[in-house]
Amino acid sequence: MAVRESGITFIFDENLSGKLAQIVDHCGKNLTPPVRAEPFPQHLRSKPDLEWALEFKGKDVVILTSDRRMISDHSIAAFAKAHGLTYLFLSNKTDHMINWDLLKWLLTNLPKISRGLSKIQAGTCWQVGVDGGLHVVHCTDK
Repeated sequence: MAVRESGITFIFDENLSGKLAQIVDHCGKNLTPPVRAEPFPQHLRSKPDLEWALEFKGKDVVILTSDRRMISDHSIAAFAKAHGLTYLFLSNKTDHMINWDLLKWLLTNLPKISRGLSKIQAGTCWQVGVDGGLHVVHCTDK
């Protein structure tokens, strides 16, 4: 199990506001472990979800998304496992939050989320509960 003592870098999926990423990045630097957040890279906007994600293969990042339109969570988990990527799905209860409420929720739960993610290894897929707890998403290919 790889512990991320140097901190966690989130890549905010394009369905999440780049402004949210900037604020989380600013506020997360003082957490233990520290949190970085990067908005979705503009040059990847035209690529399909699974194709752009491969750009982060081999990099120690967590792809943060609430996009449930991609493919099933279990298929994403299998994709993450096959390519050594780490995904974190936001709770379904955050789907209808306006950006301000989502920001408050993220900043409130970020310490718990970052502590949990600091202990997991790449190639896994998680869902964060509304309480900030992490729940593994299992692959369909056991």
